[in-house]
Amino acid sequence: PGGGPSGPGGGGYDWPERSAPPPQRKPRRGLIITLVTVAVLAVVGVGSYIGLALDRSGADYRVGACVKKEGATAVVVDCSEPEAYRIVSAVDSQADCQDVTQPWLEVREPTGGRSARCLVPAAG
Repeated sequence: PGGGPSGPGGGGYDWPERSAPPPQRKPRRGLIITLVTVAVLAVVGVGSYIGLALDRSGADYRVGACVKKEGATAVVVDCSEPEAYRIVSAVDSQADCQDVTQPWLEVREPTGGRSARCLVPAAG
């Protein structure tokens, strides 16, 4: 009788089952952009904080204080320490120091500008 499917156990055609299509992956581009943005903002925030903290350190370099070279920076020290220098004046640039042969210190001001501190040996 006919050539169509005849039900279970009958000699009909065997149709393969159709499986559901694989779920589509959500694009992660938005997540990646968000993470990169947050990371950049964090780096900028930390850099700004450190920059402000360094700028505020200029207040320590007042006339009469003593400093000593430590690596590539100057640190405020007691004037009785060996190799200490006393700050004798605050000027716009090193060229304005009374004795340009003596060491000097460049200071970043909180306003973003730069100024110089003229130094003389503290022991003298």
